[in-house]
Amino acid sequence: MQRFVFRLEGIRRLRVQQEEVVQVELARVMRERNGVVAQIDESRDAEAQLYEYLRTPGRSAAEMAHVARFGTWHRQQIFNLGVKLRQYDKGVELVRTRLVAARARREALDRLHDKELAAWKKQCLREEGAELDELATIRSVRDRQVAAAAHRAVEAGAA
Repeated sequence: MQRFVFRLEGIRRLRVQQEEVVQVELARVMRERNGVVAQIDESRDAEAQLYEYLRTPGRSAAEMAHVARFGTWHRQQIFNLGVKLRQYDKGVELVRTRLVAARARREALDRLHDKELAAWKKQCLREEGAELDELATIRSVRDRQVAAAAHRAVEAGAA
């Protein structure tokens, strides 16, 4: 019985590698995106601390003006990070689309592999059944020959 050989196994392995490359890229983009989200969270925390600082009494006008300039700069930074986050979101969607396409190509080859493997197994079972039928026929013929020889021996001994 021959072993199963999938004629497109090399292409199937290549598709798996391509999918893994896209998965790694998606993980990288998501890490970068999460870094931007963390920066936004840190900036919002810093802004909250800034406003808390402004609420305490006894601040000079110069200090208040400096804090106001810093607050304006800080809001601009948060806005820029928001723009950067939207760009990462678009990039994530593009990479996810590529991952879905790569997965679909791999799964198509997996289905073809499974289909050919099932056909190969069916053929093996058919061949095995034919061999078992042949063995059963040979055994049946042999058993009849042995029974006939025993019967002739009994008749020859009785005569």
